[in-house]
Amino acid sequence: MGAFETLFALSDALNAQDWDAVARELTDDFVCSGATPQPVGKQEFIAGQQQLAAAAPDWRVRQEYAHVEGNTVQVTSHITGTHTHTLALPGLPAVPATGRHFETWDTSMATLRGDQLARLTVVLDTPGVLEQLGVPLPPR
Repeated sequence: MGAFETLFALSDALNAQDWDAVARELTDDFVCSGATPQPVGKQEFIAGQQQLAAAAPDWRVRQEYAHVEGNTVQVTSHITGTHTHTLALPGLPAVPATGRHFETWDTSMATLRGDQLARLTVVLDTPGVLEQLGVPLPPR
C-alpha cells in the first residue's frame, strides 16, 4: 500500500469507528502534534478520537487534497460533526452536549514508515473543534 492509500485507510477506519483498524494503520511509536496542546502517542490519539466520536457520532474526516512525495503526504482534511453527547477528553473538564455543528479545514503532514503512519503534524487552518465548541484550552 502506498502513502496515499494508507492515509485514506486511516480516514476510513476513523469514520467507521473501527479502532482496531485505526491502530493497525499507526506505528507503535506514532506521534500526532499540532491538534493538541502537547504531542500525543498512538494510544492517546486513539483515545481522543474515540472520545470525539462518542461526543459527535456523526464525526467525519474527509481528505480533500493530497500531495505525495516519497513517504510524506500533505493533505487538506475536512472534519465535520455535531456535538450531541458529553465530550470527555483527558486533561480537560467534561463538556456537556452543546448541539453545535463544527467544521474544520486543516492541513496535515503525514509521514509513513512502511505501510503505517508514523507521524501526523496538523496545522489548524480554521478554528479547531474544541474552540468551535467553546472549550477553554490550556496554553500550547
